[in-house]
Amino acid sequence: MFATSSDGTQIHYEVTGDNETALVFVHGWMGNVRWWDAQRDAFATTHRVVALDLAGHGRSGSRPEGSAEAYANDIVAVVNVIDAPRVVLVAHSMSGAYAVAAAPTIDRLQRLIVVDTLKN
Repeated sequence: MFATSSDGTQIHYEVTGDNETALVFVHGWMGNVRWWDAQRDAFATTHRVVALDLAGHGRSGSRPEGSAEAYANDIVAVVNVIDAPRVVLVAHSMSGAYAVAAAPTIDRLQRLIVVDTLKN
């Protein structure tokens, strides 16, 4: 499936499982939705599992220049279309900063988990 980011970029995402709490997984540099296959398999029976490809990665469209704000908007675009009452963002490496930037704009956000992110 695809969501449209604020600048028109098509953002690819996959949804597995059905629950009111969505675990939204965001990959790190040069990654894609496949990074999260083991987590998808582990959580899909109890949660809605969403994995997305940031712009320029995986099956998402690319944009001429990437900024933290643009990548944060990619995350928000996907969260807005999945229509889950509760959202938990899980972000790895570079996407941790983007998830932190996106978090204040997601009113359904319950938790933000960053892995190997933000050196200081």
